[in-house]
Amino acid sequence: MINAIKGNNNLNLMAKWEQKSEGVVNRNIVRNRIADVKKRAAADLKLRKARLADLLAAEDKQYEKEFMDNLETPEQVRAKMAERLNELHKGREQERQELVQHALERKFKMETDDLRKEETAFMIAGTQIEREKQLMDKKAKLEQGIVEEQVYAKLWMLDHDKKVQREKDEA
Repeated sequence: MINAIKGNNNLNLMAKWEQKSEGVVNRNIVRNRIADVKKRAAADLKLRKARLADLLAAEDKQYEKEFMDNLETPEQVRAKMAERLNELHKGREQERQELVQHALERKFKMETDDLRKEETAFMIAGTQIEREKQLMDKKAKLEQGIVEEQVYAKLWMLDHDKKVQREKDEA
């Protein structure tokens, strides 16, 4: 019986050891799976970071290329400034030529008595025509005002006659 108890005790200890070993094995399996998931997540993160870094580097290169393409060289800046200066000179020269031409025309008109007299006569005639127009407009407005006053006076008289007739009929 002691042997049976010892055998039973040994079996009991063996069962405990197997349960303990199975728990350790399960914990190790879970720990290994968690570590594997973490490693995969870290690898995915590293891969995504690398892709983003590549995208950023490509975008930086593109922006730098665009910047360099749009950057004007000193020769281009000088050429633009020379072109602008040339345009300004041409504009100023044209203004000067117009001023000179205008002054020459004025001088010619002032030196030519016949032309000056005709120009003065033309201006006087134009002024007289304009004055006559204004006088005719004023006269037309005045006549229109008189006609309107006559119409209102007639209407007032008719209204007054109706009131008098009504008062007679009521009395």
